[in-house]
Amino acid sequence: MKSLAGMGLDAKLTNKVFNVFLWYQRHFEGLTDGNKVFLLTSNAQTKQAYAELLNQQKDSKKMQSQVIDVNEFVTRH
Repeated sequence: MKSLAGMGLDAKLTNKVFNVFLWYQRHFEGLTDGNKVFLLTSNAQTKQAYAELLNQQKDSKKMQSQVIDVNEFVTRH
């Protein structure tokens, strides 16, 4: 992709993982009342990177709560 040209490896991987999250979100979210798609992160820096990518999406408010730290996820569930 041309949009990834000039980016470092971490940024490219973050972008690709985020696109997979969006695909799952759009294809599986809401199929049943219990279906939720989460993007689990391992640190605050990664979570911030995904939050910045989410801000570029039109339905970002809904998805903000689905990008969470793995420790938060374990505590909640």
